[in-house]
Amino acid sequence: SKFSDLQGYLGSKRPGDEVQVTVLRNNQDAKFKLKLKNQFGKESISEKDFSTFYFGELNPISDKNARKFKIDYGLEITSLKNKSLNERYGIVNGDIILAVEDTKVETPAELDELLQQYQSKEYINVLILKQNGTYGYIRLRE
Repeated sequence: SKFSDLQGYLGSKRPGDEVQVTVLRNNQDAKFKLKLKNQFGKESISEKDFSTFYFGELNPISDKNARKFKIDYGLEITSLKNKSLNERYGIVNGDIILAVEDTKVETPAELDELLQQYQSKEYINVLILKQNGTYGYIRLRE
């Protein structure tokens, strides 16, 4: 079928690639050139696309919090962009992401890699350390 042909064709393309699409409009073919984008609306892949989308701006844990909580890994949320995490779980700036699916994270690139790896799951389990010292899991959904 034409639809499966299209799926196979698009499956071979990447963000930033140009494709020509023909649509039937008013009983006539209309041709358009399109530049493909990823799920974040970008034409190229950035190493922080997933972490920025799911959380916002992140930094490796500060020395102060490493001493305070006696940990040597994690990412502090410095600018929470995903407001639903605040509404659903009470996540705020300063909370610390410790692990994704039980794998510790130290850098935004590591977090991004794990989020990308598990993106097809129904939800992604993330271990968070709140500023009051409590630990909890949150479930990220698309």
